[in-house]
Amino acid sequence: MVPAMRTLGAYLFHGAALSILGLSLLLSPALAATPGTAVAWGHNGAGQTNVPAGLNGVRAIAAGGSHTVALKSDGTVVAWGRNEYGQANVPVGLSGVSAIGAGDLHTIALRSNGTVVAWGDNANGQGTIPGGLSGVTAIAAGGRHTVALGGDGTVVAWGLNGFGQTTTPVGLSAVTAIGAGAYHTVALKGDGSVVAWGWNNIGQTSVPAGLSGVVAIAAGGYHTVALKGDGTVVAWGSNTNGQTTVPAGLSGVTAIAAGGYHNVALKSDGTVVAWGWNTYGQTNVPAGLSGVSAIAAGGAHTVALRNGLAPAISAQPAALALNVTSNATFTVSANGDGPLAYQWRKDGVGLAGQTATTLSLMNVLTNQAGAYSVVITNFYGSVTSSVAVMTVNRLSQSLAFGPLPGKREGDPPFVLMVTNSTGLPVVFTSSDAAVASVIGNTVTVVGVGAATITATNDGSSTYLPVSVGRVLTVSGVPPLVSVPPASRVINVTSNATFTVTATSAAPLSYQWFALTPSLSGATGTALIAGGFVFDAQVVSGGTGYVQAPSVRFVGGGGSGATATATVSNGAVIALTIGSPGSGYTSPPTVQIDPPSGFLPGQTNAALTLTNVSLNDAGTYFVVVTNAYGSVTSSPATLTVNVPASITHQPQGAVLPFGSNASFTVGAAGTVPLSYQWFWQPAFARAAFAVPDVRNGFVVGAAVLSGGGYYFTPPAVQILAGSGSGATATATVSNGRVTAVNIASPGSGYPSNAVIQIDPPAGGVPQPLSGQNAGSLSLTAPGALASGSYFVVVTNAGGSATSSPALLRVLVPQRFAQPPERLGDGTFRLRFVAHDGSYLLTNDLATLEVWGSTNLANSSAWLRLTNGITVQGGQVQVDDADSPALPRRFYRVLTR
Repeated sequence: MVPAMRTLGAYLFHGAALSILGLSLLLSPALAATPGTAVAWGHNGAGQTNVPAGLNGVRAIAAGGSHTVALKSDGTVVAWGRNEYGQANVPVGLSGVSAIGAGDLHTIALRSNGTVVAWGDNANGQGTIPGGLSGVTAIAAGGRHTVALGGDGTVVAWGLNGFGQTTTPVGLSAVTAIGAGAYHTVALKGDGSVVAWGWNNIGQTSVPAGLSGVVAIAAGGYHTVALKGDGTVVAWGSNTNGQTTVPAGLSGVTAIAAGGYHNVALKSDGTVVAWGWNTYGQTNVPAGLSGVSAIAAGGAHTVALRNGLAPAISAQPAALALNVTSNATFTVSANGDGPLAYQWRKDGVGLAGQTATTLSLMNVLTNQAGAYSVVITNFYGSVTSSVAVMTVNRLSQSLAFGPLPGKREGDPPFVLMVTNSTGLPVVFTSSDAAVASVIGNTVTVVGVGAATITATNDGSSTYLPVSVGRVLTVSGVPPLVSVPPASRVINVTSNATFTVTATSAAPLSYQWFALTPSLSGATGTALIAGGFVFDAQVVSGGTGYVQAPSVRFVGGGGSGATATATVSNGAVIALTIGSPGSGYTSPPTVQIDPPSGFLPGQTNAALTLTNVSLNDAGTYFVVVTNAYGSVTSSPATLTVNVPASITHQPQGAVLPFGSNASFTVGAAGTVPLSYQWFWQPAFARAAFAVPDVRNGFVVGAAVLSGGGYYFTPPAVQILAGSGSGATATATVSNGRVTAVNIASPGSGYPSNAVIQIDPPAGGVPQPLSGQNAGSLSLTAPGALASGSYFVVVTNAGGSATSSPALLRVLVPQRFAQPPERLGDGTFRLRFVAHDGSYLLTNDLATLEVWGSTNLANSSAWLRLTNGITVQGGQVQVDDADSPALPRRFYRVLTR
């Protein structure tokens, strides 16, 4: 009974034998001359065309029903695809394999020791190796059977034998190659003839008559293929899919393979030709496939062993030029059979861990600059890229270092302010330590000159060096006025000296200037004609000009006119036109600078003015200069005063009582003038009082005489040998003491205690309060107002005292009591001044006492000269002539 055909996608059988032209012994499949890489196409329902990644070094290939097998150059086997019968489960430890074969559902391997190993489906014993089998030189796997070629040219087969496919023809020998189809077996003999046996329902075992010169054979599902020595192909058996219809003109074939219903041929140029069933693209040879060294055909897929491709670089790594801290990336593109291994190098030394297609360097530093390359390796060889040079540029730095302000010798140290864009520290240096020295960032000014202050950072592995210089100019110190001239106030005809103290580098020069009332500006007028200023005339020459002033023309509608001035004896005497200008429609105003106050010859630190006058009053200043500049002192004012003087003296007067007195003084001098009137009394009278003592206590006092010319209360003392502690004060009114006031009675005073009252100031002149005008008026002065009057006139220049003006007030007398007759018949008279003032003995010189017995006879009056005294402030007259007279008239005159 014929076994059912396995349908595609389930158990579609294939034939896997192939042949290599020129081999004396054909292995099934053939062993390639050099290792290569498997390429598969066609049906992939079980992953049979998914060549394992990284599979390389393949020396032989075989294609089963739906699985694929590869023999590696190290004698190990790799299988993939359908595996429900374990056909892809290579036995653990299998090695030393020299040939492989793939059946429908099982796999076989020939070891180098001539023994055979099988795995996968064994339902028909196809995987059970005959006992003692050895010396095997070739193997082939059919649908359900296995075939082995012995070294003696004989064939052994086992497995399914329903069609006699495992029944080797009797006497078959000298076999050089074998092949196994679905249910038939093929053998190639050494004489180039072919023998086939097994199922022949479609003629697959019917070798064409006369076929000879065959060098390789292959058995498909139900067809057989032979390769002749001339490179042509012959096929017979089933042709349901054109599998036995060899492409016309096909030649130059070196190997053949037969699949389930398709065939594959390898040409001498390394290209592949396939024909037959193509439902799954199994005959669609991949475009550009070349360099093939072996082929295999499965149930509905095809496998080719391509020569291994050593790595080849398609895009070299490019050179880089970048800045530090940048990221660098080198990339290489390479072709070749994988897996490709990469090893990047720097300067020929491998970089640990850098084994990718891309070399990425993060935040590169300068020490990473160099020559970079990559070595690419696979199983078939290695290639080294060209060198890509990476240049790592350090970053630039920038210093914010502004211009340095000028300094003067002696200025205090100052701090440099510099900002580095990178934050790195900066070092400062000075090009001339004699001008400026630098410690840290502090500059000390040393001397006059120019020095370059340089800020530097030497850079780092990341940053370039940077240096910026700034010029520091140190100039000498201009003069400094430490003590300016002081203002002065003096009188005319005096001498005035101004001095200035200045400090700085010597030598110093001085020039004094004065702005005084004696300086006045010149004026002028302009004359025009035809729009031109043709002349200018001096109107006023001014005063105090030492140098020629500038002259300008202002207004008039034109422009461009110029003139110069000529100076003589301190005045502008002429104006000379330099340019007439143009466009003047009216005479312009002539502006002549005022005099500068320049003092010729006054070039010392001191300015002395002798015998000054009012014209010298003004403002004085000095300009002090040295090689480094100048300074102008603050102004000093010279005030010149005319001292006060008396031009008209006050005049004395003798006034009758009740008249008003007036004194006037004439004065001259610098205003303002101030006046102070003084009075010097003619006669001063001391007051007199007696105490009231009771039981040793002073309990009161009686004023017997108030005295005269008291202006302030006098001091009062109570004197006694045994008493103590009593105190008193005096009350003054109208120049007299009017009361003595006991403040403390004390104790132990005798009845004859004495009160002592200080006398008035007497001849000491007294200022008259509020009398500060040029005249003094006294309203109805009494006798006490008699005396000398004078005035002190004062101004800023001094004071002057007038001569005294004598005032005498003729005060009439009045009788204190009627005349009395003494016991001896003498008349006694007592009289006092009409204003009640107490009289003193000195007053007697101004009094005349007259007596007469006949009022009608003016010549009968006689002046009395004897017996006239002053008692208790009253004049007492004892008329010695009166006892002999019955009566007498008296009168008192004040002279």
